[in-house]
Amino acid sequence: MESVRFYANLKKILILIISLIFLINAACQKKPDAVDSHDNPIRLSEYRGKWLVVNYWATWCKPCLTELPQLNELSQQYANQLAVLGVNFDHLPPEEILRFAESFQLTFPLLSDFPIQKFGIKEIPTLPMTFIIDPQGKLSKILYGPQTKDGLLQNLQGSQ
Repeated sequence: MESVRFYANLKKILILIISLIFLINAACQKKPDAVDSHDNPIRLSEYRGKWLVVNYWATWCKPCLTELPQLNELSQQYANQLAVLGVNFDHLPPEEILRFAESFQLTFPLLSDFPIQKFGIKEIPTLPMTFIIDPQGKLSKILYGPQTKDGLLQNLQGSQ
């Protein structure tokens, strides 16, 4: 009789331990920092070891429209060393961002929001505006106005 009670208690304890493991695992699944227009989670920690170029743009901003193909080229040619994220200043819905990306043939992730506050930035005073984040995850440079692929590469090299 005592062995039956022992195994019943052991079963309860095992169920409790397994439940705790599942709860701890769920709590460890970190919420993403942002979500791109394809509904993919963006976690800044996943970019560690690479340069991150975060560009704020808008569909009505002519210099932004000139700059976006340069950013696209940069992201394609240097995919092993850096990543580009485009953040829509107007917080457009994902479907509008996707249509825009398709019309410009953009291949880097586009977002309607980004946690720039994590880098001590409170507002975006002008467009386009580009932030360069180093491979350790620290803000390295803030660039105002339109950028070219070559200019961005020079800024990345100057930041090393």
